Amino acid sequence: MDHRDKPGDDAKFVAASVGHPCAGRMPASAVHKVITEAMRIFCRDIETPVERRRAVMKIYITLYGGVSLYAAGVLDQPSEKALIAELSAMNAGM
Repeated sequence: MDHRDKPGDDAKFVAASVGHPCAGRMPASAVHKVITEAMRIFCRDIETPVERRRAVMKIYITLYGGVSLYAAGVLDQPSEKALIAELSAMNAGM
């Protein structure tokens, strides 16, 4: 289902995805744990901690930006499935 089919839900999603003051925020310690775990799981072949963190953050920022732009109606993707496929293809080369 396209997110734009439900305007009320869309507004909530946009608010949450762009860091609106009313949106719930993860505590910094939780974010740090997620990044640390992602580095451990996905970056085993990267030698330095700085490079591992950079690799995780590059993918996180790409996904966050893509979802935020899609939710705002800026990205021209026909569906959420198409967005996921596009973001996956973009991240495959990272």
